[in-house]
Amino acid sequence: MAIITKHNINISINEKSFSIIVQEQMTTIQKDEFEKSKDEFSEKFKDRDALQSKLSVKEEDFEINKHILAHGKVFNIVKVMFEQKSLNREIFDAREKIAKEDKKLNSLSKAMDWLLEKRYDLIVEGEGKESLKQEITSLNISYETLFNEIAKEVSKSLEKK
Repeated sequence: MAIITKHNINISINEKSFSIIVQEQMTTIQKDEFEKSKDEFSEKFKDRDALQSKLSVKEEDFEINKHILAHGKVFNIVKVMFEQKSLNREIFDAREKIAKEDKKLNSLSKAMDWLLEKRYDLIVEGEGKESLKQEITSLNISYETLFNEIAKEVSKSLEKK
């Protein structure tokens, strides 16, 4: 039995066939590059999560102050009203920043697709690589779907041998 690390496979989309070579394992350099992409992706979510945490704290403070305003003593009310005004502005700003981050990330599935595209660039080669990439982009096929098909084809390739 031989150890096979590359598979020549064909992926068909709408009667078009694309011949590619898929590496089963990434090289150390490819793994490092992919890890760097994953870290970059992870940092984007950490930034957004940090903003969300800050927003939650400000919203809690705002709710506490609303209670104080409703039931507090007169000498506290003016101070709390100024704090409410400031918190209201901070909450608005935080929500705006989160909305911007959400637009950047767009959605988890698109972000995941971005990572899978990076993986595709690293482990797929051959004459059909670029044309397959253009085809799935033009047809709006996710890289997750593509990798599921690649896995099926690699599995078939292994069964034959």
